[in-house]
Amino acid sequence: MTKGYHQIGARISPSLYTRVKELNKPIATLTREAILLWLEKYEPIAKERFKNSVWIYRKKRSRPSRAQASIAINTTIREDHYKRMKWVTLVLDKTQSEMVREALELYLST
Repeated sequence: MTKGYHQIGARISPSLYTRVKELNKPIATLTREAILLWLEKYEPIAKERFKNSVWIYRKKRSRPSRAQASIAINTTIREDHYKRMKWVTLVLDKTQSEMVREALELYLST
């Protein structure tokens, strides 16, 4: 792995995967673009919550006792985007997989 880049991995539902695959674009590239679009939308919200101290940090969620079918996807993003993403997910109390799923849904809706 080249220095200055971080690997992002997530699990998404098969239905979301097929919708993403229909765009005929490399999934890693599309996921990276979706994450950046998600950051543009949610970073101001996170800053506002942090400033007003309306955020909480809870323990990581445990896995459900019955796992759902899912497909793993991977991509890499630059270190500065990774740091922003980690801060926003912490303030909004989201897991990395939840964030990637929301980002892909947001990207598909635009």
